[in-house]
Amino acid sequence: ASAGETKEVAKRQARYFCQLAEEIEPQLIKDPGGVGSQRLTAEVDNIRGALRYALEAGDPDLGLSLGSCIWRFWQSTDQLTEGREWLDHLLAHPKASDEARVKGLTALAGLAYWQADYDGALARYSEALDYYQSQGDRFNEADTLSSMSLTAVWNGDLETGERFATEALSILEELGYREGIARVTAAQGFLLLKQHDYAASRTSYAKAFAIARELGDQHLAITILAGVAVSTFQLGDRNEALELALEAVAEAVQLRNAHLVVWMLDLVAAFAARTAPEGATRLAGAVDCLRDEAGGGMLLEPLGLKDVRSIAAQLLSAESLERAWAEGRAMGLEQATDLARELGGAASML
Repeated sequence: ASAGETKEVAKRQARYFCQLAEEIEPQLIKDPGGVGSQRLTAEVDNIRGALRYALEAGDPDLGLSLGSCIWRFWQSTDQLTEGREWLDHLLAHPKASDEARVKGLTALAGLAYWQADYDGALARYSEALDYYQSQGDRFNEADTLSSMSLTAVWNGDLETGERFATEALSILEELGYREGIARVTAAQGFLLLKQHDYAASRTSYAKAFAIARELGDQHLAITILAGVAVSTFQLGDRNEALELALEAVAEAVQLRNAHLVVWMLDLVAAFAARTAPEGATRLAGAVDCLRDEAGGGMLLEPLGLKDVRSIAAQLLSAESLERAWAEGRAMGLEQATDLARELGGAASML
């Protein structure tokens, strides 16, 4: 500072961590909670410093490049709100270029989606889609349409979701992009689930799951496995659904993706609510608190699953219900995961 080099050092620091984020992004796509995420966790204050520099120095493109590369890190480590705040500020900067903005928009849409802010996600995806179509970028057009399809269905707009899925699948099959085909096929499975065609939904999810496994994309496979579990549950096989949800929990733990773990734990609680109402209520309470701490997360209602507390209220006294809920909210993630395994073990003995 005394030598007057603060700005230059800050610029070099920001560029270094932007380059680091670009190098780590492929790792985050394949394994959001893996080695890349651990490296970013160790450098999180430096990352914040680089983003702060980008805003203060009037270099939003640098900040948007960094932020769009690491949004999956924010998602997997339950820092959704912080990630959205950085991207919101950077996108609002008047000097941001169109190329940097579109990357920031898709990253912001992804964070909004995982916070269950579907209207917010669709608005950002739509703006990005307009840009990709204007540039003739078929790959990113299809990828965005795929994301919009799933988001629209989660938002309850089945007709729009089906239209987006059809458009995306046509382009993806033309391009031969297998991962994208898996995502759209899963979106179609979700659409069928919402239409109460559970057998067809399970078939669609299973097809998408097989592609994800073939590609070695564990993160995608876990999210699709959740769909297989829900369609199985809706078909009346509670125990198999619980086994699938616990498999998803174990894989999410292996990926060190806290956000996915919480979502899968919520499924376990929903599936166990009638057979183990007290334990399921405790687990649902833990999920509720963990979701609050993360600034939001995926909910069960769009999947057609009933609220755990409303089911347990029919089977427990009001006092027992509130005590179990309070005990659950006092749990941490590790305790909640142990409880889910216990619920699975109890169910297997029924």
